[in-house]
Amino acid sequence: MTKFTRIISVLQYTSYSSVSAESASEFGELVVDPVTKELLHYTEKPETFVSDLINCANLDTLSSFEALRLATKTHTKDFLRLDQDILSPFARKKQLYTYETMNFWEQIKTPAMSLKCSTLYLAQFRHKSPGLLAYGDGTKNPTVVGDVCIHPSAKIHPKIGPNVSISANVRVDEGVTLMHCIILDDAEIQVND
Repeated sequence: MTKFTRIISVLQYTSYSSVSAESASEFGELVVDPVTKELLHYTEKPETFVSDLINCANLDTLSSFEALRLATKTHTKDFLRLDQDILSPFARKKQLYTYETMNFWEQIKTPAMSLKCSTLYLAQFRHKSPGLLAYGDGTKNPTVVGDVCIHPSAKIHPKIGPNVSISANVRVDEGVTLMHCIILDDAEIQVND
């Protein structure tokens, strides 16, 4: 992606992924020039099938802020819609290009979906960066089950896992078991008596 970024660093671009035709209508669908990767058409959750390519994320460049500035100048409502006010106007104007991501992708619309994404990231760490994951058998470190990431500053005593991410300066009392959760900075989790 670095090479791609250098090529179009002054342009807006978005990442996309390919999904089944059946599920594509649940997302914003893209039509992409196969050679230049220019965004030719974008529609949000169409009623009829447009493409199996879906919008995954908007990747910022300096022109992103310019696009927002222009959209707010010409827009009369108190809100902006990504599909109609930002992406669609840039389609076919050689200002919005795409990048196909080969990584996992998940839509986050609810807080619970962030747990699913955390699980996906932890699984990716297991395969690509296992040194980021915590290990312990309960003797000198907490008992760790499955994929768990613990910030070095955290003070942990319990059984942890699977699918747990613990941020900086977290304190967890003995007797606490954590599973399928994300603990943010400076949290203290005590035993519930």
